[in-house]
Amino acid sequence: MLVLLAAAAVAATYDPDLKWRTIRTEHFDIHFHQGCEQVADELSLAAESIYETMTEEVQWEPRRRTHVVLVDRTDSANGFAGVIPYNAITMYVTAPQEDSNLNFYEDWSDAIFTHELTHILHMDTNHGIVSAARAIVGRAATTNDVSPGWMIEGFATFQETRQTAAGRGRATLADMLMRTSALSDDWPPLGNLDGFQVDPPGGNLRYIYGQDFIQYVSEQTGEDVWTRWVHVYGGHVPFWLPTKKVFGQSLQKLYYGWRDDRRAAYTAVADRVRAEGETVSRVLNADPRASCTAPSFSPDGDRLVWSCSDSRTGNAIWAADGDGFAPEILLDRHGAKTFTWRRDGTAFVYAGMHTVNQFNTFSDVYLHVVGSGSAIPLTAGARARDPDFSPDGSRLIFVTNRAEDNQLQQMTVDRITTPLTSLHDHTQFSTPRFSPDGRVLAVSVHQDGRRDLWLYDTSGKPVRRLTSDLHIDADPAWSADGNWLYFSSDRSGIANIYAIELATERLWQVTNVVTGATRPSIRRDDRLLAWQQWSNDGWEVHVMDVDPAKFIDRGTLPPSMRHPTPLTDLVGDPAPDPAEVASWEVPGQRPFRPGGRAPVLLSAAVAGAQQTSESVDSFDDARAKDVFGEEEDYPFHIAPRRYNPFATLAPTYVLPYIQTTPVPPDPLFRPYTCPATWFCPGLQGSLSTGISDPLRHWAWSAFGAYRTDAADWSAGGALTWNRWNPVFTLSATTTAAPVASIYYADAESPDPADPDLLNSGLYYFERRSVGTFTITWPYQQRASVFARYQYTDRQSTDPIPPDAYAPRLPLRGQIGSLSAGYRYSWSENSPYAISTEDGRIASVVGSLLTPWLGTSVLDDSGEKSGLTQVQLTGEVRDYLTNPWLGNHVFATQLAGGLTFGETQYLGNYSLGGSFGDNAFYVTPEEYRMLRGYPFGYDPGDMYWIASAEYRFPLARFDRGFGTFPLFFRNLSAAAFVDAGNAFDGNFFGVDPVEIEDVFGEPLVGVGAEITLRTVIAWSVGSTLRVGYGVGLTEGGLSPAVDPLAPLYVQLGGAF
Repeated sequence: MLVLLAAAAVAATYDPDLKWRTIRTEHFDIHFHQGCEQVADELSLAAESIYETMTEEVQWEPRRRTHVVLVDRTDSANGFAGVIPYNAITMYVTAPQEDSNLNFYEDWSDAIFTHELTHILHMDTNHGIVSAARAIVGRAATTNDVSPGWMIEGFATFQETRQTAAGRGRATLADMLMRTSALSDDWPPLGNLDGFQVDPPGGNLRYIYGQDFIQYVSEQTGEDVWTRWVHVYGGHVPFWLPTKKVFGQSLQKLYYGWRDDRRAAYTAVADRVRAEGETVSRVLNADPRASCTAPSFSPDGDRLVWSCSDSRTGNAIWAADGDGFAPEILLDRHGAKTFTWRRDGTAFVYAGMHTVNQFNTFSDVYLHVVGSGSAIPLTAGARARDPDFSPDGSRLIFVTNRAEDNQLQQMTVDRITTPLTSLHDHTQFSTPRFSPDGRVLAVSVHQDGRRDLWLYDTSGKPVRRLTSDLHIDADPAWSADGNWLYFSSDRSGIANIYAIELATERLWQVTNVVTGATRPSIRRDDRLLAWQQWSNDGWEVHVMDVDPAKFIDRGTLPPSMRHPTPLTDLVGDPAPDPAEVASWEVPGQRPFRPGGRAPVLLSAAVAGAQQTSESVDSFDDARAKDVFGEEEDYPFHIAPRRYNPFATLAPTYVLPYIQTTPVPPDPLFRPYTCPATWFCPGLQGSLSTGISDPLRHWAWSAFGAYRTDAADWSAGGALTWNRWNPVFTLSATTTAAPVASIYYADAESPDPADPDLLNSGLYYFERRSVGTFTITWPYQQRASVFARYQYTDRQSTDPIPPDAYAPRLPLRGQIGSLSAGYRYSWSENSPYAISTEDGRIASVVGSLLTPWLGTSVLDDSGEKSGLTQVQLTGEVRDYLTNPWLGNHVFATQLAGGLTFGETQYLGNYSLGGSFGDNAFYVTPEEYRMLRGYPFGYDPGDMYWIASAEYRFPLARFDRGFGTFPLFFRNLSAAAFVDAGNAFDGNFFGVDPVEIEDVFGEPLVGVGAEITLRTVIAWSVGSTLRVGYGVGLTEGGLSPAVDPLAPLYVQLGGAF
């Protein structure tokens, strides 16, 4: 009911070139940008009708308006919804492609809006104790939002199917996934339906299997039982699912019935296929763990290329000889959806997704010369896909995408593009393919709610409709002689390869598989056929010998009343091989690097609202001009207004939150927070609120907290303006925190001027009040810079003991600093990764402290004095993957801080502790992890740290149990060594530091960790780290003194 642990909000920054307007209907504010005028207008007319239908279905009407953001920033169909801090839907204005699991729809905007609005109505429903809690903490009180993922997504997919004439609940692709699981005796357990498992069907579980299970439960217990569930659980205790109250029996029992029913049904389907004669073929996947797609023979038939995605190693483009043997990687860390070969067979063009102008993910086409190890871009930000060379190699046809409309475009060897179509009815084109004579294009077209095969002439006009039905007809591929047109279709209920014989206009079934077969490619001699076929491990590339005598006759093509021209009149003899083949290479053009790496990001526990299989290559500095164009003077039915970000900035919730602190609690709290002497964490309880507008142009946050170690309060707030690039942030905080231990001078020290120090066992608690203004500019996909002014007031919260050693007391006074920094990051992570892989993070920050910036500190005698210093800090983290052992990583960290200028102890850094990188542990910003030593053991104004870890997987569970809100991902281990030293002084001045000050008597900690990764509360990714770190030098944690002292348990990773 109260969300005590919340996943971090996804930072969504839209392209600054977008100009936003809003259409206001009775229940919705529809925000859209230039290029999306037509879609916004259409949705404004449809939204209220869908709202009326769905509120009647779910029996709930939100009290507040729902914000809908239409954004055309990607070529991958998707959408998502949320109810905190307000009801909001985001829809990507692009329709699904032919191979998407979303490809069975009539009107895409209606389908996705129905799905996302179901989320809003489902998660917003509240009654009873939840309504009472909302009166206290606002919209943070919810239970329907705290549900198994398959309930949330399955219910929306169920309604998407129930309220439209299509939907994933009727899609043969969904049947393909479930049929394969059933026949492989690998039906997912109930605890895996949330879709967190890495292996196929992965995230599709929560949508497709969730929908089917919800449909089954509805059939068994009542048509509207899930509407009742929404209302009962909407007023119930969170995590305690009232299944027997609603369904009359446990979900586990219903699950067993569903599983057995589907197994029986799919076994009957498989028996029917095998009775007809199942296709026998050969699998080409070099790595059985990889999912491989889009096979394509070279024009001479000597090579076969395809694309693979491996959960352990990432993407790669493979090639084999013309018989499918001797496979090898051509391009590592590249993915492709389709290929087309240059006529000489020494190069191919493919389409791939990448980031454009930092904020958008678009598809472009690339040329790869075999053996070059790189790819040359042919388009930039064109949103181009499905390329195909003309028979003479002088032209390249491809599909472009914008605002839910597809167009056919042609490019000539001089890189001049010509649009062949100008459609605005949301027609979708896929895989246009030149006939061997170059006169027509075979293309899969989604129009008027159907996907059929058509022939278009090379000027972009339709000349013949080949199929006309409710089936998914896709992937056309010509035989070299032009006598046959192969394609995929699910007309039997299972996707198979079919062929049209042009001379007779008869339809023949070529394959008869149990799972599903798509993407055919026929070798030049018409004797070997390749395709992709679904398996329990994903897609596989298959080949078989072609014998037309074994094809199954499926009758003649339907007559085409509007385009009656016989096929033999449209397609002639193949064009002769050209005397010279255009290379399409531009002399001197810099190719893209061999592999793309993405910025290092935190892994989200839950994927987007739709499961996507797109692979995205992150090339360097992909830039394009005028991607979105100008606003259109469109004849709207409801006049739009300029977007106003301030209408949604009032707070709507208060979020309770609990964190641990590194210091045991004040004696006042120990009887209540220390269950054992060896487990006595300090706690910080906080209440926070905050909000951003739907486009995240403006955002603010505020918090108040109380911590038991300081027995004191903290508070703060921040305001961010994120409309443009750079981003501006203004913040102010006041916190109470332990900074360092208090030391006494040993009275028996031989040198009173430099006495030995004794730890008093007391902590110095500090009241730190900070005001900051920051400008951040992420000027590249992987690199950013910032500038910051910060004013800090630091005072002790308690009276300082009179005999405390003053030179080791933390700074008291005011610090005004001006800082600037740079950060660079990249990585190549795979789904099986237990750590950042093949990545690097580098950062450097310089700060200037002077009296004219506000710096005034107390010296050892308590007198105020000015201070001028330059501080420089830097860090490099490197993650190197073991090439021989999958997902084994050697991680290193090197960090340091230097001070130049006046020498005065400030306590800039403190080394020691095992806290690491996590959001559940409260530490002052100057603390640095060094395992094997007490928290903040070694303070100083300068420091260095060097860490090395070898990380390796121990076990992969990928397993949940029933509806218990815990999913086990994997278990890994690491062996580490940390070394470092904090020291005082200055590199320039009267008394510069010596080399022994820097490296003499360093701290050295060694140990090992075991890390368990889970998903808790059906949505929040969690990392539990248990370690044992021993300090090898003086002051280190030693098992000889206390066997439990080196043991630590933390949430979050090390680095």
